[in-house]
Amino acid sequence: MLKRKTIFTLLLPILLSFYFYTNRSTLWGSIITYISKKEHPNFISYGRFINSSTRTKVNGRLSPTTGTLLKPLLISRIIETENHKLAREFIADSLKGLGWDVYIHEAEMDTALGVKTFRNIIATKYPQAKDKIVLSAHYDTNPVLGTTFVGAIDSALPCAMLLDLAIEMNDYLNDKVELSLQLVFFDGEEALQSWSSTDSIYGARLLARDAKLNLVPNFKIEDIKLLVLLDLLGAPRPFFAQLIAKTGKEYKRLRFIEKSLRNEGLLFDDGENEYFRDYQAFNSVEDDHIPFLELGVKVLHIIDYIPYEFMGYAQSLGRREFPSVWHTLNDDENAIDSKTTWNLSILIKVFVFDYIENVNKK
Repeated sequence: MLKRKTIFTLLLPILLSFYFYTNRSTLWGSIITYISKKEHPNFISYGRFINSSTRTKVNGRLSPTTGTLLKPLLISRIIETENHKLAREFIADSLKGLGWDVYIHEAEMDTALGVKTFRNIIATKYPQAKDKIVLSAHYDTNPVLGTTFVGAIDSALPCAMLLDLAIEMNDYLNDKVELSLQLVFFDGEEALQSWSSTDSIYGARLLARDAKLNLVPNFKIEDIKLLVLLDLLGAPRPFFAQLIAKTGKEYKRLRFIEKSLRNEGLLFDDGENEYFRDYQAFNSVEDDHIPFLELGVKVLHIIDYIPYEFMGYAQSLGRREFPSVWHTLNDDENAIDSKTTWNLSILIKVFVFDYIENVNKK
């Protein structure tokens, strides 16, 4: 009996890998194959989540012209305006419809333009989970650019990608009690006049302040295993570098996932060999993660940013450190590249799923 069991145990991964390889048309079969080849012998559970995703569904949600999750956010979202309220309600209602616990963290702060009210959106799939991986983006737009600026990459698409992630992972997260997924949509990231440490990231600073004092339901600093911040996503030919030394392991894992998916032909061929470069930048980027980093939270910052050391390369692309449409009226639906959007949405989903699966199986 022992010999039979041993033989079956040895043959099972081979047979299943062959099955998924011969069914590559299901899109995600090869992802399970690469996982089985590398570090995850218990790869059957991955298929339950990954097979639920299709290009048709994702494109239907994230298309800049007709996307059910993106199109409603391609509006001006200046704080304390009606459009800002519409965007907030759309995000909150979308997550409530999935059965997530949604809390609006509301607080006031003295700003360059007087006292303003900021409203962060916190959505949690399983509030009772011991720990959380937090995915985040900001949902406001730059007020200096006026009411015609819609901030497609900054950050309507990142917000829509978070909603898409929630849809894809919703059923999978039902039984994850050790570590679950939490989404945070920051308000007031943009400067009201001119960027400085006191005129920027208002919502993030308020949330970190109140969370430190345990004033925010289901959001405790000590429960955050990892905070992932998305910003400036969707433009073609993105460039990502490791910006924070303490999350080198997580960044390396993301690079491994991208390389594996590219090798299996599961990302669109957009002329790029890699998005996530094997490079640790000398400097970081000021963004919503800063107040949490100062409180000791591990942060993975995913932002399309070319470090100053690569300015020659950036100029060859017709840009500087950030995408060329950054903080211009050209940051509209035409700024979003469909292949890049698909590739990044898949990479982020697989990374989050991989992270949760590894923590929950320990």
